[in-house]
Amino acid sequence: MRDLFLILFIFYCFFSSIAQTKKDTTLLGKQLDSLLQLDYNAYSIEDYQLYQDIFSNSKKIHYKRGVLTSLLSIIWYQSNQKSIDSVLYYSEQFEKYEAILPDHNLYLDYLINNGNLFLYAYGLPELALPYFIKAYEKIDKDDVGEKADLTTKIADCYIQKGQYDLAISEVKNILADTIYLDFRFKLKINATLAMAYQHKKQPKLSTPLLADILNIATKNGDSAYYTYAKLYQAYDYYLNEQYQKAIDSLHANYKLLQHYFQPGVPTHHEFLSNAYGKLKNYTHAAQSMQRAIKQERLLNDLPKYYTDLATYYQKLGKKDSVWLALQQKNEIVDSIRQLEKKVFTDYYDTRIELIEESHEKVKIEASQSQLYSKNTAQKQYIIILIISILLLTVVVVALMLYKKYDQSKEKINLLEENEKKLLKQHIKTKEDELSATLMIQAKQIQKLKAAKKELYTNIETNNPEQLKKSKKSFDKLIKNMTCEDVFSDRLESQYPGLVLELKEYCPELSKNNIRHCLLVKLGLSLKESANLLNVATNTVKTARYRAKLKLGLPEEVSLEEFLKKIESKEPRSL
Repeated sequence: MRDLFLILFIFYCFFSSIAQTKKDTTLLGKQLDSLLQLDYNAYSIEDYQLYQDIFSNSKKIHYKRGVLTSLLSIIWYQSNQKSIDSVLYYSEQFEKYEAILPDHNLYLDYLINNGNLFLYAYGLPELALPYFIKAYEKIDKDDVGEKADLTTKIADCYIQKGQYDLAISEVKNILADTIYLDFRFKLKINATLAMAYQHKKQPKLSTPLLADILNIATKNGDSAYYTYAKLYQAYDYYLNEQYQKAIDSLHANYKLLQHYFQPGVPTHHEFLSNAYGKLKNYTHAAQSMQRAIKQERLLNDLPKYYTDLATYYQKLGKKDSVWLALQQKNEIVDSIRQLEKKVFTDYYDTRIELIEESHEKVKIEASQSQLYSKNTAQKQYIIILIISILLLTVVVVALMLYKKYDQSKEKINLLEENEKKLLKQHIKTKEDELSATLMIQAKQIQKLKAAKKELYTNIETNNPEQLKKSKKSFDKLIKNMTCEDVFSDRLESQYPGLVLELKEYCPELSKNNIRHCLLVKLGLSLKESANLLNVATNTVKTARYRAKLKLGLPEEVSLEEFLKKIESKEPRSL
């Protein structure tokens, strides 16, 4: 047993040294995770420095979650700073490290986050679309909610690119799967479809969708989507040439819009401007469009706004304002083209650099792999040697334990065999006793039948002398039925050691004396013994007294006490 404990102790010491290194890495990893949770989505310069520190420390310990999560935070920080160059640079870093330290969930977050940035923050659907498509390929296809969310984002890309039929087709493909989804998904899907139909100038198809949004939003208390539906419902009025109704609806819901759907304010002013323009109220149209331009965040929508503004100025006869509006439009278009050129150039240059770096990395990794293989082989050799020694020790101890077990098993088998022999002998003795008893009973039955026949004959002849003779025969027969010899033999077989002790202690004891001693040993009273032997109580008392005399016992010592002493080997002290 001590050998076994020694082996376990050696195993513990060996593996605890390995576990300690893992423990240190895990502890530092938890600390980095806690920092990320505390400061996630914060955008101060101190937060940016914290993300950089986490990135640096995570690289040192090869903690992939720390590396990738800190890079995601840095990308969000740079997008908030409107620094697209930095967003592209850190996106490149993320993809490089993710290739070395793959993490499915974080890579999926990265794809969706970058798609959102390029589509909704920078208005670049061409760049956002590949991210969403990659994300769609990596999600669990049984996750209907994630599937619906990414499908609507892909449809938004197509809408911004002017490919409305593709957007409608994408959304319709998942309608059957979204029946049992949360109401928010239904709101989002209906909103995307309604926008696509409005861009196609099909208000008959968008109107019921917006009504459904209003109904669902009212039931579930979703003020943002309710306000959204009201905003685009006004645009349906515009498409149906109900221009004044569109203006009234927009004015009626403006406060709701400011409170619950702030991003829709520029669109509100755009719709208002369009409706005023159709009513030839160019002054109000120009004022509303100026407000739309002032509050619009996406560059891609501004060229259209400036074009419409220039048209209104032209109607008002403000030539200088027309020229200024068109000049501002051209500047924004040039800015958008330069941005797109830079983004796509950097994007594809980054891809080329990544490919080149990948080739260089393969070469470096090949040389490092050889060195690592040698070091690994040495470590493995040492580990195998230690494990072999431990296994050998385990085998030796196991053999020793098995040998002891085998010896114990042999002893147990021997004891079982002896026990079987004793049992067989005991059974044979019982069988002999049973045979003898049956023979005696058969003889007694024959004697009883003869006595019965003799008794009936004497009764019929009514001979008193013969009846007395029959009575004596019956008494003798009853006395003989006690089977004293058999009874004595069975008593002696129960206490063979006691009988030998009594004979050794007092050879003069008769068989009858020993019989009465055994009855005392059994704890039978005078009356019980008399009934058993078919004699008088005084006869038993006399027999016990004679046995005490032969044994030389004092009067104060009972026969029962003597028998207990002799059984415990203390008769000479009496």
